[in-house]
Amino acid sequence: MKWYQRTGWILVFLIFFFPIGCYLMWKYRPGWNKWVKWPLTAVFGLWFLAIAATSLTPASSPDSLTLSEAPETPLAPGESVTLKLQTAPAKFPLRGLSYIYDPAMIEVEKGAQDDEIVVTAKETPGTAAVCAQTSDGEAVSNIVLIDIEDLATAETAQADLDAKIQAAVDEALAESQALLAEKESELSEISGLLEETQDELEETKAELEQTQDELETAEAANSRSSGSSSGSQASDSITDNASSQSADTGITNSQTVLITRTGSKYHTHKCGNGTYYEATLDEALARGLTPCAKCY
Repeated sequence: MKWYQRTGWILVFLIFFFPIGCYLMWKYRPGWNKWVKWPLTAVFGLWFLAIAATSLTPASSPDSLTLSEAPETPLAPGESVTLKLQTAPAKFPLRGLSYIYDPAMIEVEKGAQDDEIVVTAKETPGTAAVCAQTSDGEAVSNIVLIDIEDLATAETAQADLDAKIQAAVDEALAESQALLAEKESELSEISGLLEETQDELEETKAELEQTQDELETAEAANSRSSGSSSGSQASDSITDNASSQSADTGITNSQTVLITRTGSKYHTHKCGNGTYYEATLDEALARGLTPCAKCY
């Protein structure tokens, strides 16, 4: 006897795969009474048909529903938003969906696609909730909250915001104008100081030009005095004696000496650093100069 002809295997096939089990029972168990075979055939046949019908008939509801793409900002009255409906398993055919929501705040209807739900806000401000469910109620989606703004409150808030922005702009403009006026005042003061400095520079320039003219006049006079006295200088010894006599007796003469602008002595020659000018002895004595100890 082969293994599939045994009673135990025949019963296993009758339970888990009825067609084979039924065939084996009627072929290899001729000794079984027909009143046993027919009830077994009927029971296991109905059992097999029930399982087959259950496995072949599609489920009427998905395992789960999920609403997504909820708006992040409040909706204005009359504004609409489209929610997406996702199923598990994916792309499960949706039939006979119903929606749970507050009709005083929103209106919900099916969108152009099977997986779309269009929610339209009404004039009642607040937060509305919406969810979807299958006709048999076995699958219910998550709850999506939708905020609906109050137009009067929104307009008031916008007006307050505009007023604050305008106030900030006016304040910034006033500060800028005050700063500009301060800078203009500082520039005016600086301009006045520059004008005063320019006047002082012009006065100093005029004084320098006048001093230059006086120096040129003095140099010209010294040159003339030097020319007139060059013929009378006979010798250094005679000049020294005449100078000594003039100093002792108080009699002045026109002997040429060398002087500096700030010095207190007169010299017969350059005996130090500095700029020396020619002058007559009378002029040196008139300035209160005394003879240099090195030269005399």
